Amino acid sequence: MFINFNTNQTNLPINLATYLEADHIVFHIYNFVHSLDSSYFEMFRTTNGRPAYHPKAILMALLYAYSEGTFSGRKIEKMMKEN
Repeated sequence: MFINFNTNQTNLPINLATYLEADHIVFHIYNFVHSLDSSYFEMFRTTNGRPAYHPKAILMALLYAYSEGTFSGRKIEKMMKEN
């Protein structure tokens, strides 16, 4: 079981497509990750403990951070909180 995630959820009613150009890297990463077969992520599914974040959401976050040149886990965490 994974925590449900929605890339459009925010506290404000903002559509990211209106603020970012159509060829921004985040849209390419989003399309790439969602084009992957879901069977690749089944090995991460577990019923023990607290539900985990979906591996697709984590993969998108890591790919974006790496594309921005951020490789430190603490810096990625800070970037996720700020952005």
